[in-house]
Amino acid sequence: MTAIRKQKQPTQNAAPPDIVEGGIDKLVTPDEHYDAPKDVAKDKSLTRAEKVEALDNWELNERQLQVATEEGMSGGKPNRLADVAKAKSEIGEGSIDK
Repeated sequence: MTAIRKQKQPTQNAAPPDIVEGGIDKLVTPDEHYDAPKDVAKDKSLTRAEKVEALDNWELNERQLQVATEEGMSGGKPNRLADVAKAKSEIGEGSIDK
């Protein structure tokens, strides 16, 4: 009879270091980590692909806020869609809908 080795289970509460330090989170919610979209474009710690992902997520968030505002649900924040588009053009990327 062969012995079955029990695999070590990851700790439920331990998050990967890059999430704890804001790595992945910077890409998912860049507006919480950067003052402006142009700061994402200038961040030398991110690859071009990561900048695109962060700015795409920022653009999606801004579009959702725009729809909410049009439906009368204003969050009080000014729309930064134009700033996101400018930052994307700085890294040679277009809008999501293109």
